[in-house]
Amino acid sequence: SGFNDLQSTGRENLRNLAGQIKVGYKALRGIEVVGYTDRIGSDESNMALSLARANTVKQYLVSQGIPANLIRTQGGGESKPQVFCEGAATPAVIACLMPNRRIEVSVNGDL
Repeated sequence: SGFNDLQSTGRENLRNLAGQIKVGYKALRGIEVVGYTDRIGSDESNMALSLARANTVKQYLVSQGIPANLIRTQGGGESKPQVFCEGAATPAVIACLMPNRRIEVSVNGDL
């Protein structure tokens, strides 16, 4: 759930997002960051992990100069899966479920 836990592509996407927010908006009204997990693990641990993921993104955006008071975070746990992979937590199923472990960011402002 930490910044260093992100794959290099995810870190680069986050850097690009921060840059786009800083230079692409004349007026920034708010940002919503929602974290998600896969189905493996308890509902409680998945909610905590998804919120931790969202908070990591918020901390990064704040470190890049985006005002913290404009960023709202939320954990979505295992809700809204992108893929469905049957079976126990084998390496293949864990790999299959990767798209469900994600962050969604919505930016509200004037371009």
